[in-house]
Amino acid sequence: MYWPAPVSFNDPFDCAPVAVFEGSPLKKAAYVRKVVRTYASGASKADRRRIISSALSRPVEEIEANMAELHQELRRQVGVCSLTARCDHILMWAHYAASHRGFCLEFSTRTYDPHFLLAFPVFYSASRPQIDMISKRSEDLLEQVFLHKADFWSYEEEWRMLDQRAGPGLHTFPSEALTGIIIGAEMPAADELLLRECIRKSGRELKLMKARLDNRLFHLHIEPA
Repeated sequence: MYWPAPVSFNDPFDCAPVAVFEGSPLKKAAYVRKVVRTYASGASKADRRRIISSALSRPVEEIEANMAELHQELRRQVGVCSLTARCDHILMWAHYAASHRGFCLEFSTRTYDPHFLLAFPVFYSASRPQIDMISKRSEDLLEQVFLHKADFWSYEEEWRMLDQRAGPGLHTFPSEALTGIIIGAEMPAADELLLRECIRKSGRELKLMKARLDNRLFHLHIEPA
């Protein structure tokens, strides 16, 4: 599967929290000293003092802008695989399955693949999350950067798998994790024949389903194909 970087998502607010640098002068100074000790450990004591003094004299807006740039770079480096807890939402098929002409993969999370074991639910809210670099914790950073979306996306019921080590690109998964395929309601007949042939050649006994449009309601039925 292809795991894109958040910078390529269809929502520019996705994985883009608001960076803030707030706190008392003592807390700000302690944070800056900690950062300098971590990232400028090879500098002399005098140089470290100059770096700390320069950082603390900069306007807060400039510091927050730099933090936003760092988050933007992080959005380029992490690969994200988006999954959903439901397979019958009309908008999901319209947005992510070529207007109902594609197909949906069904996975079992009962696998020892580390990515599936570390899938996280996405949280939805009306306001953008804020990241205060002074008081942040690593678990808060994970949630606020990669697992927070606007509430109008809540219908997606999204779960995410993240990979910063390998980054964006193609990722493999255990074949036994794939348990079924759902054919889109508008998939062309030739594409459906090709898909069925690929399943046959794989030798896997996969559950094959097909989406069908309801005759009266705005609803999809997922039925055996």
